[in-house]
Amino acid sequence: MRTVSLAALSLAVLLALACGVPPPDRIEIAAPATLRATELGKTETLTIRAYRGVREHDYAKAPLTVTWTSSDPDVVLIDAGGVLTVTGSGKATVTASVPAGADKTLTTEVPVEHTIVSTVEMKGEFPANFKLDSPPVKVTVVVKDEKGNVVEQPKLKFRATDYCVDVGPDGLVRPLAVGTCGVVVECAGKTARIDLDVKG
Repeated sequence: MRTVSLAALSLAVLLALACGVPPPDRIEIAAPATLRATELGKTETLTIRAYRGVREHDYAKAPLTVTWTSSDPDVVLIDAGGVLTVTGSGKATVTASVPAGADKTLTTEVPVEHTIVSTVEMKGEFPANFKLDSPPVKVTVVVKDEKGNVVEQPKLKFRATDYCVDVGPDGLVRPLAVGTCGVVVECAGKTARIDLDVKG
């Protein structure tokens, strides 16, 4: 973890004061409440908002010295410029620190929760003769991340490739007409498919 010496903190404060700009008394990361991603290698640049009292203050004339850290590099990396890179599934915390006095440092953080979908598997106990009068069959879907962990409550999208079946948002498949078609499920760009032959 990168650290900032007391001398560096003091210098930053002196520079700010020399420019007539007092240090902030509150900072926050300009980002959603929780950072989420589904793609390895995705990058995003984080920035800091600094406040004096209740108002945001512009430190363009005396840029703040920001130290960025990640609690888990296997989930997210962040460089000195605030560029975040997704490295894997899991939860972590990104923290930003800013000197605000000779013996004071302001910190703020944002949670990170990444789910990198690696595989999607779909199963359904369809009868050998799936007919128009057959009862609906609910398919089951197992989604795993790149570490082999099962993803809980994944966001799934179902669809049929033709008119012979209807697929509900819960994965319930109902026969509609005689024909051959596929049932497709998608999760974070990954798909699985079951082909069906509906008989009369």
